[in-house]
Amino acid sequence: MKVIYVDDEPMQIKNFCLTTEGMKRIDNLETFETGQDALEWVKEHSIDVAFLDIEMPGTNGMEAAKI
Repeated sequence: MKVIYVDDEPMQIKNFCLTTEGMKRIDNLETFETGQDALEWVKEHSIDVAFLDIEMPGTNGMEAAKI
């Protein structure tokens, strides 16, 4: 699976990475601190699953999910 994780808190990103480390079904994990960065990346790459923080400055998770 190709997974993205978006959160404006670096410690949450680190926690997610540690939690998913070693999960054999995750082939590729990309992390982003802004919704806008994630959206730009997704324009060029396909994903299977997106984990999005709901409350973030700028493009929040709900806005990003609509696109």
